[in-house]
Amino acid sequence: MKHRGEQCRLRRQVWIAGRERVQKMWQSWIDAGLTDLTLKAAQVEESGNLAYEEGTYSIKIPGKDGKTSEEIGKYIVVWKKGDDGEWRLHRDIWNTNPAK
Repeated sequence: MKHRGEQCRLRRQVWIAGRERVQKMWQSWIDAGLTDLTLKAAQVEESGNLAYEEGTYSIKIPGKDGKTSEEIGKYIVVWKKGDDGEWRLHRDIWNTNPAK
């Protein structure tokens, strides 16, 4: 599967569209100190030229006090098969779990 980065939805924000804008968003987060992104797919289903994946994620986020916290949430990704037979990310959305 190849990641095209066409569109993703940020929590409580608007859609980010276009490979360059998605890449710029992720790079700004990496530059800000985000680390250790872990994705755990719970279910993947395919139908024709579309597939969806749902699962959980965790990521380490630096705080203003210099301490690192862990964000845990869930995600859904829609994959689309191109004319060349390769799967590419088509849509991506995630949400943080409520604080305990």
